[in-house]
Order: sequence, then structure tokens, then C-alpha cells
Amino acid sequence: MDSLFLAAIESVGSARRHMEAGELRPCSEDIRRAFAVLLQLSQSLDLSFDSDVQGGLESVFAYLRTRLMEANSQRSLRVLQEIESLLEIVHQGWRENSTASV
Repeated sequence: MDSLFLAAIESVGSARRHMEAGELRPCSEDIRRAFAVLLQLSQSLDLSFDSDVQGGLESVFAYLRTRLMEANSQRSLRVLQEIESLLEIVHQGWRENSTASV
């Protein structure tokens, strides 16, 4: 899952940079890529392991997918910054949790 988190963070960061430069087509492509990665993250959750935590992550991923659609339709740099920040926070928490459980 670590590589998926990194791919999502990179795609959102790239979308943000393209939006800042006014490059809307590559921005939209990066947003679509991030959306697909978030779907992969959701599908990789194991609800039998810790359903409360995994269900919480699914809710976060669903929220982020919704915000990606909003960022794309509204051309909102602020929303992309929010998504990027939240992804980094969730990724860090996931890494700490997976390290602690090993």
C-alpha cells in the first residue's frame, strides 16, 4: 500500500503544479490518475483485519475521491492542497501503524 499512497500523493502534487501553471489538460489527467489510485487503495483494504480502522480509511478515501472531483470541476488549487495534505497525513499514520504492528 505504501507505493499506492506515494503514487496518489505524487499525482495530486503534479495536478497542483499543473493547475498553478494553468495547464488544465495535464492537471485533469493527474486528477484522474489520483482518483484511480484511491480506488485501488480502497480495494486493497482488508475489512476482516480491523474493520473499524479499515472502514475509517475507506471513508477517508471516498471523501478524497469526492474532493478530487470537486477540485477538477471547480479548478480549485485550494482543494488540491487540502487533498495533498490529507493524503500525507493518512500515509504517515498508516506507515506508523504498519511499523508498530510488525
